[in-house]
Amino acid sequence: MLFNYEKLIDELSYFLLEKHPRVTLSSDIFEHAFLRFLGYHAVPEKCLFTDNPQCPNLFVYLRTPYQVSMSHFMDDLRACMTGAFSAIGIENIDPHSNQERFCIRLNVPYTLIEDSLLEIFQTINRILADPLKIDFYSYWDVQVKKFNGDLTMRCIESLTCGKLLRYPHVTIDDVWCAIIQKNSGKKSNITFLEKKVFVDVNRFPKIILIYKENEKINELSMTRTQIVRTLVDAETLDPIFMMNTSLQEFIIPVGINQFMKEKYHRFFSVNKEGQYEIDLGYHTKEKKILEKYGIKELSSYQLPITAERSRYYCYDNNNYQRALLALKEIKGEECVDERWHQLTYYINHHRWEKLNKEIKFLLNLKKETGVEIDYTHLLIRLYQHARDSLYGEQQENTFKVVEEVSQSLTCEMPLQNERQKEIYTILFELTLMRLSQLENSDAREGIVLKEKLFIFSQKAGLKESNLYLAEMAGLAFGSTFSANVCDNPLAVLIELAKRNKATHEENIRLNAEIARLSAMNSLQENTTPLQRGTTAYFTR
Repeated sequence: MLFNYEKLIDELSYFLLEKHPRVTLSSDIFEHAFLRFLGYHAVPEKCLFTDNPQCPNLFVYLRTPYQVSMSHFMDDLRACMTGAFSAIGIENIDPHSNQERFCIRLNVPYTLIEDSLLEIFQTINRILADPLKIDFYSYWDVQVKKFNGDLTMRCIESLTCGKLLRYPHVTIDDVWCAIIQKNSGKKSNITFLEKKVFVDVNRFPKIILIYKENEKINELSMTRTQIVRTLVDAETLDPIFMMNTSLQEFIIPVGINQFMKEKYHRFFSVNKEGQYEIDLGYHTKEKKILEKYGIKELSSYQLPITAERSRYYCYDNNNYQRALLALKEIKGEECVDERWHQLTYYINHHRWEKLNKEIKFLLNLKKETGVEIDYTHLLIRLYQHARDSLYGEQQENTFKVVEEVSQSLTCEMPLQNERQKEIYTILFELTLMRLSQLENSDAREGIVLKEKLFIFSQKAGLKESNLYLAEMAGLAFGSTFSANVCDNPLAVLIELAKRNKATHEENIRLNAEIARLSAMNSLQENTTPLQRGTTAYFTR
């Protein structure tokens, strides 16, 4: 029977099962051993061998070793394909034409493999004699089956970027710092500097992580296996990333990935530079609305193999988080918890101008962006939070923001009837607080504030409006009108008119009496003493 693909699989499977039961063919061990047998002394990132159905040859697909150029890789391989190995064909492949980004394909005669199989097995034995390497190749199979991944640097970079998608407040360097902390026992603040990835056959799969601690440069030697284990175990790094949310300006909406999948049919990704990418090529309307939110991309690009309208937009950390909230709101979904967190973040960090600007923007969302979401309840909640939970400068400055925004809201923005009453109630209570703090000597300001109290209480439908109107009308302290000015303003107006008429008539009577008395006094003053005596005599 001629040696063929099935025979090769049988031989390899039997050998590994007998000698190295923890390692399977999915681990690239055969391809790595074959290249080492040929004399190539680096390890490609990804390999795959398949049968060539057109001739008795084996196809071996290769991706370049990490950070090795395509031309360098090709030259080194060609240098190995001499003498007994000159029958091996080698050709370039467009890496964009296949999902695994293979760039080279070897065409190996089965006769060569059959003649060299024993030596290839011996090479596998030498490779797996290293405990780090056998751990690498055995865990590769676990990674494939459990996580549909592998131990390539591309997968490691994808896993680190995945942490950024879940915890946007961290950076890629933060992820590497967390890996170092978890595997070195370091608890103090450290700074990640760089990583050295070894691809030569002797040191592969080692990675040296270089970091600074207390101005001292240190190194931590790890393997790809250890790094991937750390990244895929949620309980390992997540506690480090679950920092106090009060230190974050934004929090990510729960279930945002599923929401984007259902509403936009899009996923997020993070590139090697730590920039967040969203394909919005099919969502030009939403993209224009994002611009109205003030959200700007760093750059955009289109892959040559994607659909014509597909375009990826790259955002920094801040704009990415803002975009997530905006994209949800564009579809009519409120982000109440997320927006409330944002407002309280500005309070806690004393960013009063930002608080003022953001709450105004949210309340004017329809006018600014066309998004029909009413966030008036956030302003009411902000006032209640300041009144009940804040003190000192924080309370005072929050009150100022609430008052300014409330006044602009009642003047410029249309409100529902119930919301109007709530906003005017806030203005009434804020004015009442100011009146209570007013110095007794400032009587003029007190009159102005009492006028505002009447206006706000009347528009809010508060019963106190009668008392302030009565005081303005000059009624005795504690007196009020028979009707409520909010419920029956006409009755109060008529009563005011009657009171005014009565007051006017009383004033006329009093003025007439004063005039009469004044005339009598004037007559007495103009009469001589003799006349006064004569008058008195005849009177008697």
